[in-house]
Amino acid sequence: MKKLLMFLAILTLVVGTAYAGGDKVRGEKGQGGVNQVQVEDPPPFQEPESLLDLLWLLVAGD
Repeated sequence: MKKLLMFLAILTLVVGTAYAGGDKVRGEKGQGGVNQVQVEDPPPFQEPESLLDLLWLLVAGD
């Protein structure tokens, strides 16, 4: 009986997690009036300031 209850508890947790899927949290499959807006513009391009930035540009090569 104890094994059956443990199995059902684990099954409930696994099924609940799989059923949620995560997409509803992120709004990828939203229904109704779903509107995603980017609230902050990305930062403008900045000149490399550190030695690592300069080395990365040399290694990456354009």
